[in-house]
Amino acid sequence: MSYELSAEMTLVGALLTTDVSLEAVDQAALLVSPDEFQDSRAANLYRAILALRTKNLLPDAPGCIAELENLKIKTEDASLLFSQALDSVPLPGQVQRYAKVIREKIEAKRISRTIQVAGARLAEGESISWLKSELMAELGQIEAEQKTSEDSVVADAHAKVVGAIRDRINGDTSSSGLRLGLPALDQLTTGINREELWVVGGMPGRGKTALALQSAMNLAGDGFPVYFISLEMSRYAVMRRLLKMKFGTAAVEYPNSKQLSALFEYEKELRQLPFYLNDSSSLEIEELISRARMRIARSGIRLVIVDYIQLIRFEGKDRRERVSECTDRLRRLAKDTGVPVMALSQLRRSQNVNDRPTMIDLKESGDIEAHAHVILLLYMPVGQDGAFTGEDELIVGKQREGPTGKVPIAFLGTKCQFYERETHV
Repeated sequence: MSYELSAEMTLVGALLTTDVSLEAVDQAALLVSPDEFQDSRAANLYRAILALRTKNLLPDAPGCIAELENLKIKTEDASLLFSQALDSVPLPGQVQRYAKVIREKIEAKRISRTIQVAGARLAEGESISWLKSELMAELGQIEAEQKTSEDSVVADAHAKVVGAIRDRINGDTSSSGLRLGLPALDQLTTGINREELWVVGGMPGRGKTALALQSAMNLAGDGFPVYFISLEMSRYAVMRRLLKMKFGTAAVEYPNSKQLSALFEYEKELRQLPFYLNDSSSLEIEELISRARMRIARSGIRLVIVDYIQLIRFEGKDRRERVSECTDRLRRLAKDTGVPVMALSQLRRSQNVNDRPTMIDLKESGDIEAHAHVILLLYMPVGQDGAFTGEDELIVGKQREGPTGKVPIAFLGTKCQFYERETHV
């Protein structure tokens, strides 16, 4: 019998010892499922033990044999299986240890199987990028499962939450949300907090990417590492935007010799910023999540920005379902890692170009509204000449733990940045 099979029978045997508790059964059930067993005999006995647990009963010979009989196993075979399991326990009281051994073996098999499949597909002509995508997706999923949060009493979170409130009142903002650089918005929302998913909606060409880049540069400038995943713009297009934000459109499009020199010198400043960029034009949601997890682990990322949701690839029944699933995966990324995510989303074009947007206008919205903690909607009205009037608003359409409202802003096209109208001169 192989090591994996004996380990499974050992776990089951450990659950049958007289000193086992219902809590020990629950701990094993959290770590491994009977469907993951390689030994069908051990799997059936494990199912019997879990069935007894649902009745608040500890496993014993009569109970296990009865449950095995319910699984169409003969009484004499069930009795023999129970005895063999008891004989397989080298050290009683080690339920969690044995369950973890099986969990590690299952994960190793998953990784090995992924590598084997990738090797076969590569031999058939698949690309290296496909291999990387598959491996990163599998490793990311395993990591997420390993970090499953333990249960706790609600009071365990009290000290941390109240401590953060105290620190904010005393002027210490180190534990508060990340500030985006628009004071009225930061005050209304207290910034982007850990584990939150923010969705920024805007019509095409109405500033959602500009707002995201402005937020990223503001945070990176304060020393907070940012990961910007640009599915729409190339790294060169992003760089042109950053140069315009710094020097203005005229200095980038038609620089004089002095301005050109400053453009080159700016590289030194940019290299000091913890601003990480991925400009893959087409990413499956699994690969996107895996890349984000890896960058978070490597670089201590504090905010992930995705531009934009509708461009993420996902195999679903229809576009609405794909968008909904991708948004949920981004929410889970934020929750699992603690790193907030800002995801951009297109808005539907309204019949009247100056209608204020609502959350209903989120394109192929699916469950975007349900998954997001905060939804920001950009409103940029135009005049009869088609030019922006400068009476823009950032509408907080949803905030789970705070008020909604409007922040008056103005977009300065020459610098590709937003300013609060009251503070912009």
